[in-house]
Amino acid sequence: MSTSWRQRWQEGRIGFHLSQPHPALLEYWPTLGVEQGTKVLVPLCGKSLDMR
Repeated sequence: MSTSWRQRWQEGRIGFHLSQPHPALLEYWPTLGVEQGTKVLVPLCGKSLDMR
């Protein structure tokens, strides 16, 4: 991990991070028919609030 990226992460300067779940996920997740409790792999999710 580059020093500049690590510093940005520690300072909370990660422009792609949303403070709420992504609107497209909220809209389309229910249409997938995934049963509650099913494990789903989400690559590179970082600290996304969408995972809750």
